[in-house]
Amino acid sequence: MKRFSKKALVMLILLTSACGLAACNKVTAIEIAENNMPQLTFVQGEELDLSKGVLTVTDKEGKKDIALNAKGVSVSGYDKETLGEQEIVVKYEGKSTKFTVKVVPRIAAKNYEQKYFVGEEFNVTKGSLVITNNDGTSFTVPMNDKNLTF
Repeated sequence: MKRFSKKALVMLILLTSACGLAACNKVTAIEIAENNMPQLTFVQGEELDLSKGVLTVTDKEGKKDIALNAKGVSVSGYDKETLGEQEIVVKYEGKSTKFTVKVVPRIAAKNYEQKYFVGEEFNVTKGSLVITNNDGTSFTVPMNDKNLTF
């Protein structure tokens, strides 16, 4: 019986030591600093691209940066087909943080005349088209641009 008790005591000490060491590096917080954000604007239908984002992880040893698409990081809340703002939840080792992305149409018309009577022609002197690139940047083309046809 004594032999079993000694083995149990040794196992208990080893288990306690291992748990204590694991707790030393336990993540206490995660965040995405404003200058480490991934792409925040996506064209409808595009996959979420987190390759440029960095997650700052804080534990008892300090802070370290890891990629948002690294192993162990999970992301939820993105729907590539739904237009508008979407809240993205990032989780890592039991902690979570959030950021917002925007899904926009590839081409959107603005400030154009929307109502016409029968026989009236489309007025190209008003309005413009906003065209969004895959990287989230956009540019505006006036509707009277010579390269546009309607």
